[in-house]
Amino acid sequence: MAKEKKSSEKEEGKKNKKKLIVTIVLLVVFIPALVTQVLWFLGPGRITQKNAIKDYFKAVGKEDVELLKDVSYPKKWQKHYKPNGQEMDLDSVIESSFMYQSGASFSKLKIVSDEDLSGETAKAFQRGIEDIYGVELDVSAVSRVTFRMHMELPSGESQDTGDMVRYLYKVSGKWYFLSDTLLQVHLDLD
Repeated sequence: MAKEKKSSEKEEGKKNKKKLIVTIVLLVVFIPALVTQVLWFLGPGRITQKNAIKDYFKAVGKEDVELLKDVSYPKKWQKHYKPNGQEMDLDSVIESSFMYQSGASFSKLKIVSDEDLSGETAKAFQRGIEDIYGVELDVSAVSRVTFRMHMELPSGESQDTGDMVRYLYKVSGKWYFLSDTLLQVHLDLD
């Protein structure tokens, strides 16, 4: 009976050891994967085109430099913002662009059309970013989006914007609102 009890305790100990090893392996594998996914989700860019457009106009209305950077520029481009090799501060460039804004707030976004321009256009975006900024990005998709919004001016007046056409591009599975005027001019976009 003592032998059976000892044998049973040894087997139980082996099972517990195996469970512990399996648990440790799972934690070592899944925790970094989970952290990576959370950081990807919270990083720059947006999961949907609609959110990229909404957040861009939210940034403009609130003059929020950080939000505008996150919705318009992937991290790599933010870190290497050197148009034509010139050292420039992206925050200052964005802040100066706010001088031309009306202080309006935007709501009720309605996407009228979404034209997929991937393929050659995505390659042209990549080349344009590399030509102007020296940054290599893998642009996987480009869309020409027509949308309408409701705009409220600081005076309290409000109106619909009518159709607006803007470009969005996708890098690493996330959408970005193309707000960079140098790239727009380089690519001859309307």
